[in-house]
Amino acid sequence: MCDDLKALSDFIGKKKYLFGDKPSEMDCAIFGQLAQMLWQSYGNQSEKALKGFPNLCDYCERMKETIWPDWEKCTTRVKSKTNMLLSSDEIERKVYPKDTVILHQIGRGPWAPSLSPFAMKLETYLRMATK
Repeated sequence: MCDDLKALSDFIGKKKYLFGDKPSEMDCAIFGQLAQMLWQSYGNQSEKALKGFPNLCDYCERMKETIWPDWEKCTTRVKSKTNMLLSSDEIERKVYPKDTVILHQIGRGPWAPSLSPFAMKLETYLRMATK
């Protein structure tokens, strides 16, 4: 794992994002994984390993600030309409605009909006694509 993080750290170097000054689809995928390590793996080896690469931690903070300005509202530590879960019945009854994406996932987590790296990647991408 440390070798992989080192390779990623070396690749990003001092760049803001993987391929320059704007986040890309690949940034969403990488962020989805790193966010789990940094914010959901409190105290374990993954978090400790990632914290050994300050530029990757800065990268995660940058992605969070850029794509997830409502991050805190999307965690279970803050009760808001943003993190309210709908039942299957409520989802089926609601009328959605055309081309709406409904992401069915595990409930919001206390330190990150999703407990799933896949859901984190997808939601980050959808947020980036609609900006």
